[in-house]
Amino acid sequence: MFANRVEGEKYTASIHAGFLAHEERERIKRQQAQCMNTPKRMLDYLKSSPMAQKAFDHQGEERVRQNIDYLFQRCSEITPFTPDNLLGKLDFQPTSTENEEWLAALFAVMRTIILLHERLDFETITPLEKCEDRPEADLKATRRGVTYAIEVCRTKEEIPRDHSVELGEHIAKRYKGKEDQCGQSNDGKKKQLRATMEKYDCSRAIFVVAFDSCSAMLYSKQALRDTADCARVGMDMPNKTHVLIFTSKNWNEPSEEDQHWAIEPALPD
Repeated sequence: MFANRVEGEKYTASIHAGFLAHEERERIKRQQAQCMNTPKRMLDYLKSSPMAQKAFDHQGEERVRQNIDYLFQRCSEITPFTPDNLLGKLDFQPTSTENEEWLAALFAVMRTIILLHERLDFETITPLEKCEDRPEADLKATRRGVTYAIEVCRTKEEIPRDHSVELGEHIAKRYKGKEDQCGQSNDGKKKQLRATMEKYDCSRAIFVVAFDSCSAMLYSKQALRDTADCARVGMDMPNKTHVLIFTSKNWNEPSEEDQHWAIEPALPD
């Protein structure tokens, strides 16, 4: 009787182990299907990324992987690059896990590519590789025969600023950077835009501010318009330079309802 019970427990344990192994295989299959467009280099990095793990815990691993895969799929469709070649053009830092601000910035550039194409009718969008010896903007893009230099910065707002003027001033500082005693700025986005405009003979520039997803609900679309106006004033009203601000709640479900953006001044027809 005792032997029969032991055999029964072994049989039950075997079934349970087989069930868990089947579930694990199915989970891996689902994960692979969700990551068909994500380069292997990125998948390998995400395994050890503290930022990715935090996102997995907060939003769910399946959803985060779907969002990332959608970014690579859609950006590859819009640009002339495969997902792996696209990653090579972006600021991918596979050995950097201590400070991962670059990873969020990389995704902000990809989100910008999609917005420029889907909402603002840009036809040709090309990511520009970072250069060690000179400043460079993130993108150059063409719309109706006009070439733009485009620089993207991301911002993480967990508590809304008091008013559009305060947020606009914050954005203007990111554009202008800190000036030294001679009035020269070395860390602002303006320098990168101007260098790219000169190199590629761009007629216009766009300074993009992409909010992290956690900030998406803090500001209305009208508030973003007001902020873009205030930012341009703080930037000293640069000629032929536009300010584009956007938030997005669902990267893989773009729609007018879940994506807020504003650009000032409006792009020329």
